[in-house]
Amino acid sequence: MNDFTCALTQAGAVMCWGTGYGATPAVVPGLESGVSAITTGHAASNLCVILQNGGVKCKGNGTAGQLGNGQNKSLNVMVDVIGVEAPAISLSTSLASSCVVLSNGKTLCWGNNGNGRLGVGDTANRNVPTPVVLP
Repeated sequence: MNDFTCALTQAGAVMCWGTGYGATPAVVPGLESGVSAITTGHAASNLCVILQNGGVKCKGNGTAGQLGNGQNKSLNVMVDVIGVEAPAISLSTSLASSCVVLSNGKTLCWGNNGNGRLGVGDTANRNVPTPVVLP
C-alpha cells in the first residue's frame, strides 16, 4: 500500500515521508535537484519523476515491469525508464502501471496490463514503455 507522501520543492528536489522514508520529510537520494514533476502509484509503493531534461525515473515495486527499466524486479533506488526518446511532458502512475506523454505527441505505457489498461492492444505486462494504440 502506498503509505507515503512526496512533494516537489521549488529547487526541483523530491522530499518524501511515511512508510519507507520516516516520519519527517527527507530528500530522496538521487533527487536532490533537477526534477520537474512527480507521481506516486496506488498500492504499488512506486515513485516516478520527470526530470527537467525530459527524462523519466522510477523506483519501488517492479514485479510487473512498472519501473520501465526492462526488468521485473523491485528496486529501492531511482532507475532510468528506458525508451523515452523525446522529452516527457506529463506522467501518471496508477495501480502497478505508468504512462507518459512525450513532447512529440506519443503516449507510452508500461507495467501491469490487466484488463488492457496500458492501451497497447493486448493484456501482456510490459517492462519497457510501449506506444499506446491511438485511434
